[in-house]
Amino acid sequence: MLEETNNNGVDRTGLTLSTGGNEQDINAMLDLYEGMIKKNDQKIGGYRPENAKNDQKTGENRPENAKNDQKKQILDLILDNPSITRLELAKRLGLHDSTIKRRLESLVADGYIKRIGADKGGYWEVIKPM
Repeated sequence: MLEETNNNGVDRTGLTLSTGGNEQDINAMLDLYEGMIKKNDQKIGGYRPENAKNDQKTGENRPENAKNDQKKQILDLILDNPSITRLELAKRLGLHDSTIKRRLESLVADGYIKRIGADKGGYWEVIKPM
Protein backbone atom coordinates (compact mmCIF):
# COMPACT_ATOMS: atom_id res chain seq x y z
CA MET A 1 0.00 0.00 0.00
CA LEU A 2 1.31 3.46 -0.92
CA GLU A 3 0.20 6.36 1.24
CA GLU A 4 1.02 10.02 0.62
CA THR A 5 0.37 12.70 3.25
CA ASN A 6 1.04 16.40 3.65
CA ASN A 7 1.40 17.85 7.12
CA ASN A 8 2.16 21.57 7.46
CA GLY A 9 3.80 21.69 4.03
CA VAL A 10 5.87 18.52 4.56
CA ASP A 11 5.19 15.74 2.06
CA ARG A 12 5.54 12.17 3.28
CA THR A 13 5.18 8.90 1.42
CA GLY A 14 4.66 5.58 3.16
CA LEU A 15 5.05 2.20 1.51
CA THR A 16 3.74 -1.02 3.06
CA LEU A 17 4.84 -4.25 1.38
CA SER A 18 3.74 -7.83 1.76
CA THR A 19 6.46 -10.43 1.23
CA GLY A 20 4.18 -12.81 -0.63
CA GLY A 21 7.19 -14.97 -1.51
CA ASN A 22 8.88 -12.29 -3.65
CA GLU A 23 11.78 -11.33 -1.37
CA GLN A 24 13.98 -10.35 -4.32
CA ASP A 25 11.38 -7.87 -5.63
CA ILE A 26 10.84 -6.47 -2.16
CA ASN A 27 14.55 -5.94 -1.56
CA ALA A 28 14.80 -4.15 -4.92
CA MET A 29 11.90 -1.87 -3.94
CA LEU A 30 13.51 -1.13 -0.57
CA ASP A 31 16.79 -0.20 -2.30
CA LEU A 32 14.89 2.09 -4.65
CA TYR A 33 12.98 3.67 -1.78
CA GLU A 34 16.20 4.20 0.19
CA GLY A 35 17.70 6.01 -2.81
CA MET A 36 14.61 8.23 -3.06
CA ILE A 37 14.93 9.19 0.59
CA LYS A 38 18.60 10.15 0.17
CA LYS A 39 17.76 12.23 -2.90
CA ASN A 40 14.88 14.02 -1.14
CA ASP A 41 17.03 14.78 1.90
CA GLN A 42 19.44 16.82 -0.21
CA LYS A 43 18.96 20.54 -0.61
CA ILE A 44 19.24 22.48 -3.84
CA GLY A 45 22.85 22.67 -5.08
CA GLY A 46 23.93 19.79 -2.88
CA TYR A 47 23.97 21.97 0.28
CA ARG A 48 23.22 19.91 3.34
CA PRO A 49 23.16 21.77 6.66
CA GLU A 50 24.53 18.76 8.57
CA ASN A 51 27.76 19.07 6.53
CA ALA A 52 28.12 22.80 7.03
CA LYS A 53 30.39 24.26 9.67
CA ASN A 54 29.28 27.09 11.89
CA ASP A 55 30.63 30.51 11.04
CA GLN A 56 33.03 31.55 13.83
CA LYS A 57 31.61 35.10 14.11
CA THR A 58 27.87 34.62 13.55
CA GLY A 59 27.35 30.97 14.46
CA GLU A 60 25.40 30.49 11.22
CA ASN A 61 25.81 27.63 8.77
CA ARG A 62 27.47 28.72 5.52
CA PRO A 63 27.05 26.95 2.16
CA GLU A 64 30.72 27.65 1.30
CA ASN A 65 31.75 25.39 4.16
CA ALA A 66 29.49 22.62 2.83
CA LYS A 67 31.19 22.98 -0.56
CA ASN A 68 34.61 22.77 1.07
CA ASP A 69 33.51 19.69 3.02
CA GLN A 70 32.34 18.09 -0.23
CA LYS A 71 35.66 18.91 -1.91
CA LYS A 72 37.55 17.39 1.02
CA GLN A 73 35.44 14.24 0.81
CA ILE A 74 36.12 14.04 -2.94
CA LEU A 75 39.87 14.41 -2.34
CA ASP A 76 39.77 11.64 0.28
CA LEU A 77 37.95 9.30 -2.12
CA ILE A 78 40.42 10.12 -4.91
CA LEU A 79 43.33 9.34 -2.57
CA ASP A 80 41.72 5.97 -1.83
CA ASN A 81 41.02 5.25 -5.52
CA PRO A 82 42.66 7.54 -8.14
CA SER A 83 40.66 5.82 -10.91
CA ILE A 84 37.29 6.63 -9.32
CA THR A 85 34.70 7.95 -11.75
CA ARG A 86 32.52 11.01 -11.38
CA LEU A 87 29.44 8.78 -11.16
CA GLU A 88 31.04 6.68 -8.42
CA LEU A 89 31.86 9.87 -6.50
CA ALA A 90 28.27 11.06 -6.87
CA LYS A 91 26.92 7.73 -5.62
CA ARG A 92 29.32 7.50 -2.67
CA LEU A 93 28.63 11.08 -1.53
CA GLY A 94 24.91 11.16 -2.34
CA LEU A 95 25.34 14.19 -4.60
CA HIS A 96 24.19 14.87 -8.14
CA ASP A 97 26.64 14.19 -10.97
CA SER A 98 26.64 17.87 -11.98
CA THR A 99 27.57 18.89 -8.41
CA ILE A 100 30.52 16.49 -8.50
CA LYS A 101 31.54 17.90 -11.88
CA ARG A 102 31.56 21.47 -10.48
CA ARG A 103 33.53 20.43 -7.37
CA LEU A 104 36.11 18.58 -9.53
CA GLU A 105 36.46 21.60 -11.83
CA SER A 106 37.00 23.79 -8.78
CA LEU A 107 39.60 21.40 -7.34
CA VAL A 108 41.46 21.40 -10.68
CA ALA A 109 41.28 25.22 -10.97
CA ASP A 110 42.58 25.63 -7.41
CA GLY A 111 45.50 23.29 -8.11
CA TYR A 112 44.49 20.45 -5.77
CA ILE A 113 44.12 17.74 -8.42
CA LYS A 114 44.80 17.10 -12.08
CA ARG A 115 43.56 14.52 -14.54
CA ILE A 116 46.13 12.13 -16.01
CA GLY A 117 45.08 10.44 -19.24
CA ALA A 118 41.72 10.23 -20.96
CA ASP A 119 38.32 10.42 -19.31
CA LYS A 120 38.03 6.66 -19.76
CA GLY A 121 41.07 4.80 -18.50
CA GLY A 122 42.71 7.84 -16.89
CA TYR A 123 43.07 8.68 -13.23
CA TRP A 124 43.20 11.61 -10.81
CA GLU A 125 46.43 12.82 -9.24
CA VAL A 126 46.28 14.74 -5.96
CA ILE A 127 48.77 17.61 -6.17
CA LYS A 128 48.25 19.03 -2.69
CA PRO A 129 46.04 18.01 0.22
CA MET A 130 43.22 20.23 1.39
